[in-house]
Amino acid sequence: MGSVANSLATFFTMTSLACLAIYIYRDKMDFSIVLPQKKTISRPIRFTILISLGVNIALAIMTVIVGGEVEPHPVVNDLTPWQAVFFVVIGAPISEELLFRGFLLNFLKPFTTASFLIFKRRISSAILISAFVFSLAHLVLISAGVGVAFTFRILVFTFILGIIAGYYQEKYKNTAYAILVHMSANSLIILALLSKLH
Repeated sequence: MGSVANSLATFFTMTSLACLAIYIYRDKMDFSIVLPQKKTISRPIRFTILISLGVNIALAIMTVIVGGEVEPHPVVNDLTPWQAVFFVVIGAPISEELLFRGFLLNFLKPFTTASFLIFKRRISSAILISAFVFSLAHLVLISAGVGVAFTFRILVFTFILGIIAGYYQEKYKNTAYAILVHMSANSLIILALLSKLH
């Protein structure tokens, strides 16, 4: 029950602080959150799931090659399957995207003029900064007792996820896209939960 209480407290605090920051800086930001149109959401979701699977498989293979152990996410062991789905697939994407894309990426708007082309897509410095901070925030998992290989995998994966979420946030000027992209990536936890049931 401690994991559930801690997760609820974390999401409540993060969401509250993000909403407060968005409200305080509303005149300096372009914050928007509206339900995406069906015709524009399927491609970001498919792309995110494909990239997430590819990155996770590649990182797992690299971990094995260097002699490391491919650890499951701590929530797979600490929470029931329904709790994991609620917190990882729904709760975390909403609270984290409100903070890192809804607030931070919008707050970093002056950095959008400097950009790079990655796979023919314009990625602004603001996207890279918010993705890097988002990735570093996941260092908190060390307190859950995860190993170095797992921490490295999470840092790389969350950085890439942050770039994808930031790209779609900037493209559509709508935080809902970032939330749905994040939910899509985190839905892969269901595969780990299914393997736990067998």
